[in-house]
Amino acid sequence: MTVAAAAAAAVAAAVAVAAAAAVVVAAGDSASAAPERSREIEPMPRPRQNLKGAFVIAAVAAMAAAANTAEAQVIRASVTKELTRGLAGLDMTHKSDHAVRRYAIVIGNQDYANVEDLTNAVSDAKIVASFLRDNDFIVFDEYDVDKRRFERLLRRVLLELDENSEVLFYFAGHGIQIGRRNYLLPTDVTLAVAHDVPFETVTLDQILALLASRSRLQLVILDSCRDNPFANLRLSTGLDAALFETGAGFATMSAPINTLLSFSTSPGALAVDGEAGGNSPFTAALVDRARESPTESITRILEDVRRRVYEATGGRQVPWESSTLVEPFVFRVAAAPEEKIVVAEAPVPAAPPTELSLTAPLDREVSIGRLISEAFTPPPGAVIRVSEPPRAGALVFASADSDALASTSTGDDLSTLSYDVTLDERNAAIGGAGAFDSSDTFEISVASQGAVTPIRVTLKTEADSCDEEAGDWLDPGGVGLARYPNEIEPEAALAACEAAVERAPETGRFHYHLGRALLALRRYDEAGAAFEAARELGHVRAWYALGQLKASAEIATGGGADIRNSDDVLAYYAAGVEQGDAYAMHALGKQLLRYGKDEAEREEGFDLLGRAIEIGHTFAMNELGYYFLDRESDHYQPERAMGYLRASAARDDIYGYNNLGLVSANGLDGAEPDFDAAYEWYLKAAEGGHPNAPVNVGRMFFRGEIGDGPNLTEAIRWYDVGLERGDGWGGANAAWIILNRDVAGFDAVDAAIRAAKAAALRDEGAASEAKLLLDTLGKRELTMAAQRMLNDLGAGLEADGLYGAQTRDAIVGLAGVAGAESDLATPASRLMTVARLYWLSNPFRVDLY
Repeated sequence: MTVAAAAAAAVAAAVAVAAAAAVVVAAGDSASAAPERSREIEPMPRPRQNLKGAFVIAAVAAMAAAANTAEAQVIRASVTKELTRGLAGLDMTHKSDHAVRRYAIVIGNQDYANVEDLTNAVSDAKIVASFLRDNDFIVFDEYDVDKRRFERLLRRVLLELDENSEVLFYFAGHGIQIGRRNYLLPTDVTLAVAHDVPFETVTLDQILALLASRSRLQLVILDSCRDNPFANLRLSTGLDAALFETGAGFATMSAPINTLLSFSTSPGALAVDGEAGGNSPFTAALVDRARESPTESITRILEDVRRRVYEATGGRQVPWESSTLVEPFVFRVAAAPEEKIVVAEAPVPAAPPTELSLTAPLDREVSIGRLISEAFTPPPGAVIRVSEPPRAGALVFASADSDALASTSTGDDLSTLSYDVTLDERNAAIGGAGAFDSSDTFEISVASQGAVTPIRVTLKTEADSCDEEAGDWLDPGGVGLARYPNEIEPEAALAACEAAVERAPETGRFHYHLGRALLALRRYDEAGAAFEAARELGHVRAWYALGQLKASAEIATGGGADIRNSDDVLAYYAAGVEQGDAYAMHALGKQLLRYGKDEAEREEGFDLLGRAIEIGHTFAMNELGYYFLDRESDHYQPERAMGYLRASAARDDIYGYNNLGLVSANGLDGAEPDFDAAYEWYLKAAEGGHPNAPVNVGRMFFRGEIGDGPNLTEAIRWYDVGLERGDGWGGANAAWIILNRDVAGFDAVDAAIRAAKAAALRDEGAASEAKLLLDTLGKRELTMAAQRMLNDLGAGLEADGLYGAQTRDAIVGLAGVAGAESDLATPASRLMTVARLYWLSNPFRVDLY
């Protein structure tokens, strides 16, 4: 079976996943009942999910970072090794070929909304950020960061960090331990109920895992634990319902490979905040000591910091660190003495321009130095300095040596100067062509032979139409432009991305975007080839996409979707996890949580979903909402489940909307049904493109749960919307109403058309009900339905219900064009042939299921 056939065959299984228990709707005095689809919370909520992918094996680092204890690390390592064993023949490393960039994420949280404020956290973070900028770090600094801003900052880390980079993470603010895990507190933290932890805090080991998956060396400095604002509170953090007391200070934890963890105080102890208007003893000692000898080893610097803090606090505070560094780290690399540059008293030479306006394609890195070189050639031996940095991006002087540190201030080779784009995610579907072109300005100076020439540069970056048409969310290899699957215009995306691949065949993201366009067109084999090309070029998300295609093939040949994927599929997901892809975290986490072989695997699945949630990934929120709403399980915790679903909806996820509608309509949380709330949630989901929400709305109109009683016309209208999105229950339900109720404007032929479309889909439940309805209709009605559908496909027949040569030739001709078989034996088989041709000509969005 080809990937195309397998994926098409999997459509029904994907649709049927949402059904868990039969719901029969009373049908008045009729002996039969409307074949309403089963309704339970969606167990596979994919907020407009497409087949996306990811992977690179930095295994030891990410495995250790994600683990909570030494025992958990052993479990994580063994599972990961087992899953990735089958990928041994594939190239899973794509090391950068340019100089090592150094990034810093600096956060100072001082002004808390619901707990006691701190005194110096902001000033501490600012002095650290300033020191790091002075030492060639690309700094992302944020102050008084709430939970949603924290998520956005971590997403920026995911999108912008270079795989061959060093990264320093600094946090000043409240931090606590709960059980054996450590948590950083955003400024809006409020731990009102036991299960608030995932939505109100940021888990330290999850941050470590993200950093380790996106860089080669990590330095984490925490000036936290200044007090415990939630003393004696008992909270839940794990998969089970166990509660743990919050503790002062941080618990001990292991560092991932090539990582140094530096804590302002020893495990379980409190740190001193310092005098108002100054800095904490720890941060003051750290910056002072680093400024004295920035080229000295970090381990030596921290030894002196420990001594200074101990003395300054009278022995009350002793900094502590845990290191697995296998490479040296210094704040500044020792440089050869520079020639002293004297500003010329003579006028600035006329040869170099003083202003430049440049245009370049939007990319993760723009070779701005080469563009400037086209305007003039610096004299031999010239020194180029960044005299005024860009407002948005960063300027970096790279090096031919891939192990040499890049510089953000000075260089001697203009051609190595690149402009690193700030990748804030934007929805390309609401912008239009060219809406995301952007400009930035900066100034460089060229010093040569005693003269200094300033050059002010305006850079305009223009987005490629392929990125605009098919860019993906949370894509570690993207440029920040994204569309959900239902927002992709397939033909436009195909044309744009085919052109981009031809123009830049070595750019992996263009191959991946092309795969998304082909997927939307249901050209699955070609999509798989495009994803494979992207994978070979190092595009992270492509691994997940390939895993999803393999999973679809297994579903089609294995008889159902509600099973554990093979280890071959899980290996692709596991590889994506190791490179920090949130979609892979969700996919592997879901598999291990649902189908884990033992409690250790299920706990690992829960942790993986938690890692995705840390960066605001709503797939994982919906999955855990479903998990804790399973009434037939031993983990039914409705209050906990609702926290995840509300968090998803708060982030504008259509699957979160629909899930809250299901909960409200059916009282799945233990409360009484609230039909008004359900209707509002379903409408929001349907308007956003959710494939099943229209049928949910239709059912409410059918039952009379909206307005003053049943509204069958509105029910049929909404069922039709669902059917066109590939939900077979929309066709089965609408056909039943037309045949069993007197609805003006509809006849038995209308019912036959809808039933045939539903029967041609692979949702076994809906197809079975639709076929039963077709069995009640006569030959003339079935033939007329086939003729109307043929006319919708351009046949131009007289729909008289009489089967003759014209109808036969139309069926055979359209089947030949589509490369499909035709069954002309009976009126029913002819109608089903036409229904299958209809879906081939009007494909619904497989990637929404």
